Amino acid sequence: MPVYVRYLCEFFASDVTLYAGEIRVPVLILRAMFTPKILNIDVNNYIKPQFIDSWERMAKANPKIIIRDVLNSASFIWKDQPKEFDKAVREFLGQRQ
Repeated sequence: MPVYVRYLCEFFASDVTLYAGEIRVPVLILRAMFTPKILNIDVNNYIKPQFIDSWERMAKANPKIIIRDVLNSASFIWKDQPKEFDKAVREFLGQRQ
């Protein structure tokens, strides 16, 4: 538990947007949007700011960061919404050829 707590403290204290400007190639972010049922549970109040809203700062920091939202998905988008995952990746790769 102490290692886990230390890891979480370090993770939440970091600001990866400081390095966003260094990204030189297009990056696709498939953002899990979860479900209203999950987001409306009080103990899950950290999900939206941590896993959804935080990506907005990254996209604003560098136009090479492209966000695509995947509805009704969570941590494993490729399992939750495999067709949407494949489509988004194919579209992204098609734009880069």
